[in-house]
Amino acid sequence: MPSPAAIQVSKTVLQYYSIYSTIMVILNYSVFPILLFIVATQSGKLGHIKYFIVNQTVWNLGISSVIGIFKPVIVTPVCGGYLIGFLEERAGLKESVVCACLLLVCSIGASLGVTLTLRESAKEEIDSGAETDSYNDAHGDGTAIDEDEEFFDVELRG
Repeated sequence: MPSPAAIQVSKTVLQYYSIYSTIMVILNYSVFPILLFIVATQSGKLGHIKYFIVNQTVWNLGISSVIGIFKPVIVTPVCGGYLIGFLEERAGLKESVVCACLLLVCSIGASLGVTLTLRESAKEEIDSGAETDSYNDAHGDGTAIDEDEEFFDVELRG
């Protein structure tokens, strides 16, 4: 078991973490409306998958918000942590548990969002592939290859 002195985190690392997480929250909140505008107006070909992308983006914004506002510091190898965000001076066990629960919920939501987005996009690929089999499309115009037609014409030169 490591001694308590070995578990302490460097003050310089905590300062960089605090600055970095604040900058990331500002950037995420400034880019989020632009992303929503682009997905809503410029993504006609995506169909209903754009709603999955928005869902995934909202969950990732939630993770970024929890990390940027509370700034949790996880202490390993023991199971523990503390907050260095705006609740640093009055952060106790309750605040740390609330932060951990919010981070867990947002992480599960983001993981499900990525999974559902990938699942739906794969399903769309399979469904669109059933209409026109691109592997059998020799002419590039949706017509299938004849069994007798050679796909590759190879000239052997000596």
